[in-house]
Order: sequence, then C-alpha cells, then structure tokens
Amino acid sequence: MSINISWDSYLNVIRSLGDMLEHGIGIDLSKIDGIHGIPRGGLIPTTILSHRFDIPLVYNLKDTSNLNVLIVDDISDSGATFTEFKKITEFYNNHKLTFASLYYRYSTTFVPDFSVIRIEHDEWLNFPYEVPKIST
Repeated sequence: MSINISWDSYLNVIRSLGDMLEHGIGIDLSKIDGIHGIPRGGLIPTTILSHRFDIPLVYNLKDTSNLNVLIVDDISDSGATFTEFKKITEFYNNHKLTFASLYYRYSTTFVPDFSVIRIEHDEWLNFPYEVPKIST
C-alpha cells in the first residue's frame, strides 16, 4: 500500500521547512554559503528554498571547499542516501553540512538536522512529481 501526496500538501511541507529554517535554533541562514539538492527528490524543495532565502545553488560539492552548505532531500527513508552523501562529501572537501528533509521515517538511520514530518509507518510515499510510467 502507498500514500499519495498532493501538490498542495507537498508545497505546504516545503513552506513549513522554510519557516523552520528561518526561525529555527541552530542555523543562521545568513551564514549559509549555498544549498544543494540531492537528486531527484531534493531538487524541487531546494529550488524553492533557494529562491525564498536568496541562497545560491551549489551543483557540485567536489569542486568547492570550506563552504557552509544546506543539503536538502525529500525524505530520509532508510538514511542511506544522506549517510553516503555525507561520507563522500566529507572525504573530498572540508564543508560544514546541515541536512534537511521534508519527511523522515521513524526507522531511518539518519535523522536530518531539520525535518518537518516524521513518518510513523512503513507505507510508501508517492510524491506528486513521481509520474507513473506510460507503457507504449
């Protein structure tokens, strides 16, 4: 079984994450040098947050160093993506990373620094940008 997330709900969660970051404890957005979205799920919220806070997008963290970067994804499900991303990025560069996600699963091995909704079940989330494959 799975749960469909509407565009309205999705955009409201992005707005809530932005509010959390803007008014949050432990982050000073004026000291964030860039924002990076983990492909694919992090790209839409990253773009919206980049515009809202006028924070430049960072496309390739391997080509930079010593940046204070906000890393965004749609969900920390198992935690594997954030964990691997952090390991690789810290290996190549000396960035200060802050992690944010719209959702995180109760069983994740990586709880982001900022997240809006904790998922207390194992049902799959269908995000509104995940269009079903069309067979021809």
